[in-house]
Amino acid sequence: MRTAATYLMGLVMVAGQPGCAHYRLNPPLGRFDPKAGYRLSNLPASETNSDGLFVVLAIGGGGKRSAAVAYGVLRQLRDTTVVIDGRRRRLLDEVDLISGDSGGSFLAAYYALFGDEVFVRFEDEFLKRDVETDLLLEFLAPWNSVRMLSPTFDRGDVAMEHFNRTLFRRKTYGDLVKARRRPFLFHQRYGHDGPGAVLIHAGHVRPALLGSFGGAGGTGGNGFFVRPGALYPYDAPQLHRPAGL
Repeated sequence: MRTAATYLMGLVMVAGQPGCAHYRLNPPLGRFDPKAGYRLSNLPASETNSDGLFVVLAIGGGGKRSAAVAYGVLRQLRDTTVVIDGRRRRLLDEVDLISGDSGGSFLAAYYALFGDEVFVRFEDEFLKRDVETDLLLEFLAPWNSVRMLSPTFDRGDVAMEHFNRTLFRRKTYGDLVKARRRPFLFHQRYGHDGPGAVLIHAGHVRPALLGSFGGAGGTGGNGFFVRPGALYPYDAPQLHRPAGL
């Protein structure tokens, strides 16, 4: 009875105000510095991540299945060691760039944010969790049902708020800037999700990534490409750093 009363109160509070719900856009930048912010060139080499090997991990889409397959790849990379500059290192630590699409983006962002914590919490927080039911309850909540009457707020916004709160702990790219560690994270999107959607295509990003990596002070031309999940619009030869960078 108490639960029903709580839902009714929430419905009354938001009824008649669907136009107030909208996607919160980031404020415009007052100044743009092409050398500042979250860039691969601003993530220096470390004791565990050298510039002697360039490793890219690209995780395709496919819902939880893609995240589960890629999670197994992460575990294998963790358990695989290589010798670089006379030191034995975990191959996982040598990942310089990680990217995910759709379901794969959950794991990519989680690993970039939390590192090895992924092996402790990601299974319970995402892979083994009934995320579908969680989202359904969010969509059916009276306050969200009314908010979604707005033309600028839909189920995607509800899902974003849910995962921001339950999976990513309200972290942002600002936290990645402060951490200043590899792997560098970027996501790509296809299609258009409405006004103001940002579309990033791999073809637009590739030269900047290669240039940023070359500017990090690395030498040599070794490249390593991991592609679990669905097809990704990169070819391994294109990821090898050109000589001289």
